Amino acid sequence: MGYSDVPEPFTGKVACLPFLMEEYADRRGSEFMVTYVSKGFEAPGFAPGALVTHWSGIPVSVAVELNASRFAGNNAAARRSRGVQSMTIRPLMVHLPPFEQWVTVSYIGTDGNHREMRESWRLFDNPAGPVDTGTASSTAISQAFDIDTQETNRAKVALFAPRVLAQQSAADVGRPIPGLRSGEIATKNPIAFRAQKIKTSSGVFGHLRIFTFETDNPRSYVEEFIRLVRLLPERGLVLDVRDNGGGDMRVAECLLQVLTPREVAPEPVQFLSSPLNLRVCRAAHLRRGVSSHSAAFAARPLFRSVGMANVCRLVGVSRYASRASHRGEGRSRQPR
Repeated sequence: MGYSDVPEPFTGKVACLPFLMEEYADRRGSEFMVTYVSKGFEAPGFAPGALVTHWSGIPVSVAVELNASRFAGNNAAARRSRGVQSMTIRPLMVHLPPFEQWVTVSYIGTDGNHREMRESWRLFDNPAGPVDTGTASSTAISQAFDIDTQETNRAKVALFAPRVLAQQSAADVGRPIPGLRSGEIATKNPIAFRAQKIKTSSGVFGHLRIFTFETDNPRSYVEEFIRLVRLLPERGLVLDVRDNGGGDMRVAECLLQVLTPREVAPEPVQFLSSPLNLRVCRAAHLRRGVSSHSAAFAARPLFRSVGMANVCRLVGVSRYASRASHRGEGRSRQPR
C-alpha cells in the first residue's frame, strides 16, 4: 500500500498538540524547550522559552527515547531527532494515531514557576503539496522526498507560521510581502525560501534557507533562487537546508550547477542485480539493443532528457559562479 492509498479517515490528517518542542544542549545537559505555540492557545507561563520537564509523568528525555525507539533511523541521533519531532506532530500518513487521548505536560514556565497542564491530541487536515504525485507527469516522477519530514514541515507552517502563509498569499497575487524582518529580502516563494543579510564580526554575509525543493514549476523555482542570490552580499553565502524534506531532484541538481562554472555530473542510478530487474531493464531498453546483463545494469544518469539540463543556462547563472563559464575559459574562482 502506497502513501497515497492510506484509508480514510487518515488520508491527509495530522495528529498534533498546539505547541512545538525542540531539544538543545548546554553545560547542564539536554533541555527540551517550547519554541512555538499555536495562535489562540494559552496556558499560564507556557510560551516560547518554557522548559518541558515531564511527559505524562515520565522524565521528558526518557519519553523522547521511548518514542524514538519506534523509528528505524540510520543511527541513534537520527532516531532521537524523529522522536523529538513526533512528540507533538504526527502525520497519520506515516504514523499510527497516538495511543493516548491526552498528555500531561509538566513544565517550567517563562516566569520560572513549575506548572502542569493536560492537553488533548487534535486532528486537522494538512495542506496539500504543489505536486500531484499520483500522476505520471515528468514533475511527479522527479519527486524524491522524505514523506514524514515533508508532511511535518507542511503542518508546522500551517500551525505555527501564519506570517509565511500571509507572505505566500501576498506573493501569489503580486501584493507587497508583509511582515519582513530586519535584513530579510522579499521572495516570491516564501514556502521554499527565506533570504536575509546577516551581520557578523567578520562582515555581512548572505543566508539563504531552503525549506523544500518541492515545486510544480521548476523553472520559476530556479529563477527565484538566482534572483535572491544576486541580492545577497558577495562576501559569502550560507545555504541552509536543515529539515529540508526533498522534492524535485532536477531542481536540486540545477541549484548546484548555478553555484559553479564547472559542470556538475549527477550521480548515476543503479538497480540491484536480480533476475527481475534484469527483465525490467531488458524490456525497457529492448529498442536500444540492450541484451547483455552488464549493459542492462550499467550506471546511468537518472534523468537523461527531462528538459532541465539547460534550465540554468536559459535563466542565467548567479554571480557566485565565474563568468568565464559563459566563454568556456579560465578557472573557477572561489566566492569572495
